[in-house]
Amino acid sequence: MVLCGGSGSRLWPLSQTYRPKPLLPLVLPNQTLLGETLERLEPVGLPWLVAGRVHREQLRAAHPEVPLLVEPSPRGTAAAILAAAVWAGERVLWVCPADHVVGDGAGLVRAVQLGLTAAQHRVVVFGIRPDRPATGFGWIALGQRLHEGVHALRRFEEKPSRDRAEALLDGGEHVWNAGMFLFYAPRLLELAERVVPELVATVREAVERGTESGRELRLDAEAFARCHAPSFDVAIMERLGPDEAAVVPVDVGWDDLGSWDALHRVGNHDAAGNVVLGRVTQRGCRDSVLVSDGPPVTVAGLEEVVVAASPEGVLVMPRAWSEAVRDLEHPGLERRPWGGFARLDRGPGYQVKRLVVDPGQRTSLQFHHHRAERWTVVSGTAQVHLDDTVLTLAPGDHVVVPRGAVHRLANPGDEPLVVLELQTGSYLEEDDIVRLTDDYGRAPTET
Repeated sequence: MVLCGGSGSRLWPLSQTYRPKPLLPLVLPNQTLLGETLERLEPVGLPWLVAGRVHREQLRAAHPEVPLLVEPSPRGTAAAILAAAVWAGERVLWVCPADHVVGDGAGLVRAVQLGLTAAQHRVVVFGIRPDRPATGFGWIALGQRLHEGVHALRRFEEKPSRDRAEALLDGGEHVWNAGMFLFYAPRLLELAERVVPELVATVREAVERGTESGRELRLDAEAFARCHAPSFDVAIMERLGPDEAAVVPVDVGWDDLGSWDALHRVGNHDAAGNVVLGRVTQRGCRDSVLVSDGPPVTVAGLEEVVVAASPEGVLVMPRAWSEAVRDLEHPGLERRPWGGFARLDRGPGYQVKRLVVDPGQRTSLQFHHHRAERWTVVSGTAQVHLDDTVLTLAPGDHVVVPRGAVHRLANPGDEPLVVLELQTGSYLEEDDIVRLTDDYGRAPTET
C-alpha cells in the first residue's frame, strides 16, 4: 500500500493541497516521485494507493492501472493505514510513502523479505542507518537481535535537538524512522484494538460502508470524518512493546525529500553544486536550490539559498532554514467562500487566473460591466449557468462568458473543480462584479 497524500508544506510554494509532493517531478526529469515509487515496486507487484479525494482525479489520469483506496477527508496516517489493514483481509502488507527517494530499490526489497517472518507477529518498521545528526527525522533505538537483519524495537525518539542527535549518531544503536511498515493485517488490527479501540471500530465502519467500483474503494465519508487520530507512530507504534514491534535496519540511499535542503542532498547538481529546475537562469550561485514552475526567475551571486517560485508565490531563504518553511504563512490561493483562485498572468487588457471550486460549492450569480471571460476546465466537473442556459463541462471543455452575461460557476461533484479563467476587457478589478444572488450573503442587492 502506497500512502499518497498530504500537502507537502515544507516544499511550498511548489507543493500545494491540490498539487501534492508525490505528483511533482523533483529528482528525475519528467518523472514524478510517485512514478519513481511505482517503478521501484515493480518486482513486488502492483500496489494499492491510499489517497485523498482531492487528488483522486489526478492520480486516475496519471496512473489509471493502479487501484485506489480513497479517503474522503484527511485524517492522518493512523486512520489511513488501519483502513488499508481492514481492506487487506488476510494479507501481509508493506506500507510505504509515495514521496521517498531510494537509491537501492533491490536492497529495499531484500530488506522486506528479511522482515517477513517477524511480520507475522510484530509490526515491522524499516530503519535507515544514519550518516548525520539529523534533527528532522524521528529516531528508533534498536533492541535485541531477533534473527538475521531484524531487531526488536526498543523505543522511539521524536525529532531530537542537534546535541541529542549527535549523541544518537555516535552511539551507533539508533536508526532513522523511515515511515515504512510491514505487518500481517489481522495482527496489526489486534494490536490496534488494544490501544485505540474506538479508532479501529470507526475505520472498520468506514470500510464496510464504503463504495466499491472497479479498482477503487471510496471510504464512507460520515464514518471516516469521525476518525480523529494522530500519526500511526504516535497512535500505535510508540505504544507497542518490544515483543510486538521490530526493526529492520537498512542502508539503501534513502531520503524522505521532505524539505528543500533534502532536495539539495538528492537532486542533480551542476558544477557549482546547485540544483536548478524549471524556468531559472542563474549566474555565480553556489550550493543552492533554484526552482520555478511559474514565472521566469533570474538569480545571481547567492550561495546556500533556496529560491522557489510558482504561480502561488515565491520563497527566498537560506537553505539552512528549510525545516522552518512549514511554520511560515503561505499565501497560496486567494481564498473565497466557494474555494479560491491564483493569479497566473496579467497584462494590458487581460488577466489569467486558476479557479479552484470546492466540492458542492458555487460562485455568486453575477455579471460584469467591463470584461468577458473564457473558462477552460482542467479537472473536475463544472456546472455553468449562462443567462438562460445550464451547461455541464468536463476536463478540456470550455465556455465563453460575454461581457454583461449573467453567469455562475458551480462544482456539483465530490472532487475539487479546477478551471483556467482568461479575462479580457478594459477593467479587470474585483469590484467589477455585480452579484444578483449569493450562497454566502455577499449580494447586497438581493431581495
